[in-house]
Amino acid sequence: MKRNASTFWEALVYALRGWREGLVYEKNLKIELVAAALALGLGLWLKLSLVELAIVALAGGAVVALELVNTAIESLADVVQPRSNKAIRLVKDVAAGAVLLAVLVAVIVGLMLLGPPLVAYYT
Repeated sequence: MKRNASTFWEALVYALRGWREGLVYEKNLKIELVAAALALGLGLWLKLSLVELAIVALAGGAVVALELVNTAIESLADVVQPRSNKAIRLVKDVAAGAVLLAVLVAVIVGLMLLGPPLVAYYT
């Protein structure tokens, strides 16, 4: 039993180190994290329902999580093939495309859930 707890804590340390590394080295991750926090804060201020807040949080969290995965893929690809390579470029482009798709969906979610109450507040 003690071994499992140790493994869990070690895994937690590794995961937190991954977050830290991402925040230190990835400008886009910082921007996306701030945007997600602002969207959630705006949702709280507008008194969205718990379900709506959960959807906003999930959309923002998906963007941040995919950015971390994209960073990991790009870092690994650079180690595996430091020189320009068509297959590595494809892998990096597809990973970046996944982040872009998540951002677009998060923007749509934000407009759908935050837009109407924000417009109502200012009219």
